[in-house]
Amino acid sequence: MTQPHNADNRYTLGMATFISTLTFERIPPEVRRRIKLLILDALGCALYGADLPWSRILQNTLGKLDETRTCRVWGT
Repeated sequence: MTQPHNADNRYTLGMATFISTLTFERIPPEVRRRIKLLILDALGCALYGADLPWSRILQNTLGKLDETRTCRVWGT
């Protein structure tokens, strides 16, 4: 059974409220340090993985499907 479009979802509302009121100062320093490390790790993985053979296959395939080049493969 589907719910009405305007039905409240308390979980989504709770997350949205938390995120919309979050400030940088409220994030504990240890969490900020960890986030920085994880962002650097993700960027490193993207840059490394962009040159792998299967990533090249993906890039070539996407290039043939979308010639506008408005959608990029992360890390390229």
